[in-house]
Amino acid sequence: MSTPVSFIEILQNTLSTDINLRTQATEFLTNAQNENFAGLLRELIDVLFNEANSADVRRVAGLFAKNSLTATADDIRTEILNKWQQVPVESRNEILSIALNALGTTTPQVGSVVAQLVAAIEDLQARVFNSVCLLPQILGLLESQTNLTMSIRLNCLEAMSFICELLNPNMLYEFSSRILNVLFGVLNSSETDMRSYQKAISALNNVLRICRTNFDNPAECGAIMAVILKGVTSADQNLQVQSLQCLISVVSMYYNVMNEYMASILDSTIHIMKGQDDDVILQSVELWSTLADEEIQLRMEHEEARALGQDHPGMVVYNFVQAALGKLIPALYDLLMRQDEDGDEHEWNVSRAASVCLSLIARCEPNDCLRLLLPQIQADIVSTDWRRLDAAFNAFGNILDGPDVSQLETYVISALPILTNSINHPHTIVQDTSSWVVGHICELFYTEIVARGQLEAMLSYLQAGMQARPRVASNCAWALMNLCEYLGDNTIVRQKSPPVDNATVMTPFFQPLSEALLRASDRQDGDQSNLREYTYEALSYLILFIPPSDPQILHQITETIISRLEACVSREGLILSSEERNHFHKLQSYLCSLLQSVCRRLGNATSNYADRMMTCLLTMFYHSNERQVAILEDALLAVGTIILAVEAKFERYMGSFSPYLTAAIETHRQFQLCSAGIGVLSDLCRALGPAFTPYAEHYVVLCANALQSQIINRSVKPLILAALGDIALAIGPSFAPHFETSINILLQAAVFQISTDNFDDADFMNELFQGVLDGFSGIIQGSNDPALLSNSVTQIFEFCHRVSKIHYEFSSLEPGLIGLMVDLFTIYPPSAFPDIRQFSTAPWVRMLFDNARRSRDSYTRETASIGLKLIA
Repeated sequence: MSTPVSFIEILQNTLSTDINLRTQATEFLTNAQNENFAGLLRELIDVLFNEANSADVRRVAGLFAKNSLTATADDIRTEILNKWQQVPVESRNEILSIALNALGTTTPQVGSVVAQLVAAIEDLQARVFNSVCLLPQILGLLESQTNLTMSIRLNCLEAMSFICELLNPNMLYEFSSRILNVLFGVLNSSETDMRSYQKAISALNNVLRICRTNFDNPAECGAIMAVILKGVTSADQNLQVQSLQCLISVVSMYYNVMNEYMASILDSTIHIMKGQDDDVILQSVELWSTLADEEIQLRMEHEEARALGQDHPGMVVYNFVQAALGKLIPALYDLLMRQDEDGDEHEWNVSRAASVCLSLIARCEPNDCLRLLLPQIQADIVSTDWRRLDAAFNAFGNILDGPDVSQLETYVISALPILTNSINHPHTIVQDTSSWVVGHICELFYTEIVARGQLEAMLSYLQAGMQARPRVASNCAWALMNLCEYLGDNTIVRQKSPPVDNATVMTPFFQPLSEALLRASDRQDGDQSNLREYTYEALSYLILFIPPSDPQILHQITETIISRLEACVSREGLILSSEERNHFHKLQSYLCSLLQSVCRRLGNATSNYADRMMTCLLTMFYHSNERQVAILEDALLAVGTIILAVEAKFERYMGSFSPYLTAAIETHRQFQLCSAGIGVLSDLCRALGPAFTPYAEHYVVLCANALQSQIINRSVKPLILAALGDIALAIGPSFAPHFETSINILLQAAVFQISTDNFDDADFMNELFQGVLDGFSGIIQGSNDPALLSNSVTQIFEFCHRVSKIHYEFSSLEPGLIGLMVDLFTIYPPSAFPDIRQFSTAPWVRMLFDNARRSRDSYTRETASIGLKLIA
């Protein structure tokens, strides 16, 4: 380890404006963390504790120490937990003691970092040793008041707040009374300074999740609410914001006890909304957004309960939002008119917050919201005041989600000309809002647009909109996506007159729309407002409508896309800045996604472009690494669609492509990339068939290794099991050398058990069973050899019996289960294999087939009928 002086210099260099010094310092600390975790941590904390060091250096030391103890990724967190557990007890206790003592620092910006570090250490202790050791000492300091300086109080309150935020609630319940007593001692004291009050309110917000018993007690609930509501009406802006954040948490967690406080809450928040303090207004609006969302969710739960015939649907809906509408709607509408002319389009402001809140209220109370808002909208939609016009558009767009389509259809159709003409409005905010409303109308009222003969006018508007400013053009691309999605699902729209073929209606627009989208996607300002992403995505939708009788447009688009991808990958070696690299990586992703749509539409004709496509994609693989997951995943998906399009002709690329597919499957830490690789492996099997035989052994080994990996995400494992079946199905009898390995893997998975008390585990078991079913079916159909399967057939039937007991709970398993049963009885007809009769005559088998014959799925019905004949 370095001497203290050089170590201080290294920490200072992490703040240097010289990128080389900064990089070297960061690399040194990272390497030291890997080589001597406990030693580095101790040295960092010593620097943090030493008041003689500069505040900046101490902050850097504290933040690096904290970051070395925390992680969001599961695998890295597990690694940290293991390292902490291996730290010698004496060293660990010294780290705990120094960190706790560092809370006495008098430097505020350092104190906050110490509080975060102490919380991170406490979280580690709780996870590794199931113990809480620092929180009791912090509470002791706050309770004793002995030698409790202002700095120690502030830092302890903040540390306690972070601890309560990080730790599992189950580890905090025993301290809840002490925590609340400490907080109320601060909040109810007339001697408390504002900084301590703010820290206490902030801590209270993180403690609320363990206060269920307190809120169930009317007196204690009243005491907590009194403190929070007092803060809401404070003259201090920061305290108001923190108190409102507390209140938002309360209404979300303890909605059922809010009834007696809502009148006060409504008056306070409406008063705030009429003020000028944006930070406080934002929290007031967020409060009502939270309440509306809570009541929407409660009503959904009630509907589900009624559908299931349950008498007790849960919490009562008190209709707080409905009761507040008379005051709330006008206040929110006024906030809509506080648009920020100079603000960034992504910047959160009171107008945007009010817009979101109105959208939620429209879903919560659709009819009342429409009744109260419509007169104001109708008055302002013809206003010459741009703020009022924009507010009217904004409100109109947000209420579209709520009421029935039939209530709004007339208003929507009559408003369309005003909205589309606003593309030429002199104020850009009005252009942006009107184009967003048009996109929303295309999302929700596509039937009315077509039925009222508005489709051609709408397509003309969207084509022109592609040339407008980025946000308008982006909204127009989104609108086109919405229309195409609807028209793609409804090829024939029946009107009062003869039916209209949507493809025919759109034919005159294919060429101009595709050209407009290609131009817009190549604009210099294409990175603004997601314009490039949306135009490429809209083009992917539009491609689906190009009729086979007019392939020229599709070939023009394909040529353009490939040329752009070629130009993009040719720049790989020339890209210097990270900004430029990010730009080209995004462009590559968009083009790969579009290639998938092109290949699906071209079908076998993809062969004409396959060499150029694969050259581009192989170049992308060559220049990427496993950290660039999104790029590699997009490239793999593009290869998958090429495989499906050219089928057996893809074998010519296997020599070049297989190493990259191997690397993807072996990247166990990046489960999205590994999943994409397994998906492409299955595509290869289906496309190459027996020609996959030379590659089978290699990929079976890769699959087995991935299943045994300790770091791979479990969601990948069902895909791997199914892929083993795909390999067997592809190469048939040639799978025999790999049979024993594969069947043993599937049999182990078939008996795997896990508690399904939560949805995630239940979903995983469903996916696992589906993977096992697919794997077994592939092997049985591929081998078609009763002798090969003889030692396993009983266990496979037992697995089928296990699945049959739960397939009603997971209906998606039924087709695979019925298919596997038919495969078994086909290869082992009961008349020829007496041992199989114990299964063919089992009541559960006939019941399974009988029930499946009544399935809504035609494949399942037909397969079940075959099964009944096989066991007859």
